[in-house]
Amino acid sequence: MTKISQCNKCQIGKGVHCDYYFPFDDSDCTHFKLEEDKVQEKHFSVSKYSCYLLVVVCYLIVSCIGEWSFSFAYVALFTGGVELFYYLAKKIFKSYPYMEIRKVTISTLKKIGCQPEIDKETGNMSFKYQGEEFFVVVEAETIITFYDTWWGTLDLDDPLLDNLKEAINQTNMNAMPVTLYSISENENKLGVHSRYQLIFTKDTLNKEELFNTILNSFFEVHQEVKGRFSALNDIQDKKEEKERIRIKGFSNQER
Repeated sequence: MTKISQCNKCQIGKGVHCDYYFPFDDSDCTHFKLEEDKVQEKHFSVSKYSCYLLVVVCYLIVSCIGEWSFSFAYVALFTGGVELFYYLAKKIFKSYPYMEIRKVTISTLKKIGCQPEIDKETGNMSFKYQGEEFFVVVEAETIITFYDTWWGTLDLDDPLLDNLKEAINQTNMNAMPVTLYSISENENKLGVHSRYQLIFTKDTLNKEELFNTILNSFFEVHQEVKGRFSALNDIQDKKEEKERIRIKGFSNQER
């Protein structure tokens, strides 16, 4: 489907990513309105005007058979009901694709042996896969994101902290999921996290195989980061060893 209007949140031009866009892949901004949204809005607009026309007709009929005060009260009550029905119908109609993708996501997770739990406050789904705790978020009608948070930590005053950051950067050049880190000043920790965002609909083929492949890739990224981190540490150790030998030899010559 082609995009037909500006972003409905930040109102920036077509093709430009807004603040809500995750800069880890090449997908377009998910907050653009799609063509089907315009069709839905047009449908509701027509329905609303039809309801108002019905209100006028009812007023004319009732006014002919009763006192004007009762007629006015009746029309006011009816109009309020129409407005409420229109509002609720619009909200339900717009939220249907979102709820549908949530339902398909939960169903697929159960088919691969996971038991997703729903957070009542955030609506996020958490589950365990091969002993690791993940959670998945429905970002938009056709986009979901898997997260594996705090799978690794390192003290902020650890001398190898820069090596871990470099290992993460190197891994992101060659592998998916994307790995990133955050800093907790209260706990004096750097936390390592990974995320994988994909387009997912009820028509996606081989859903169970797709989920298994994606979730397994998280463990592959874990090993990639750890391997690069160890390699950088070894290089640093050898460099420091050479520096110690050079300094020691220089000291001996001085004596």
